[in-house]
Parts: sequence; structure tokens; C-alpha cells
Amino acid sequence: MPAYQLVITDGAELDIAEACQWYQEQAGLGSSFVACIDKQLEFIAFQPFATPIVAYGIRRSVITRFPYNIYYATNSEFIDILAVWHGRRDQRYLLSQLAGAGGK
Repeated sequence: MPAYQLVITDGAELDIAEACQWYQEQAGLGSSFVACIDKQLEFIAFQPFATPIVAYGIRRSVITRFPYNIYYATNSEFIDILAVWHGRRDQRYLLSQLAGAGGK
């Protein structure tokens, strides 16, 4: 099965950039963080329905090694990457924001 095309929202890009910068400054792990994100995005592109729907049709994929989750929505042609959030942040708040913005 061919991979879906990923569309990374501006908000998700900002989430990744901020986390990467923090990991780089704290432990020199910025590139390792981005590599884990890339690996998980590739998994999502090929297996978008392998993760649970958490609310409003939004799915959550857990990143290994780093305590972050990727939140995304699927349609027939694309996968919208909506957010990359630390696992200890309030998921309910994030989901309410994403739902209020129409999933973007």
C-alpha cells in the first residue's frame, strides 16, 4: 500500500522546532529528537489507522524514546499532522483547541 501524503501544519512545525531546540540546549539531543519524529511520521504515512482515535477523529501516535505524541487527522488523500505535544501536557486542552479550530 502506498504511503499517504503528510501535511504538517504550522502549529506542528512550531511544536517540533521548539522541542528540538530545548533538547539540543539541554542535552545535545535535538537531532535525535527530530530523527524519532521522522521515524514516527513515516510509520503514520504507511499505517495511519494503526493508532487510536482520541477525540473528534484525531489520532495519537506515541513517540518512542522521547515523551511526545503526534496528533493527526486522516482523510481520503492526506494526513494532517496537527500537533506534537509533550505527554505530560493537558491532552484535553489540546484536543479542545484542535476541535475549535476545525482540526487545524
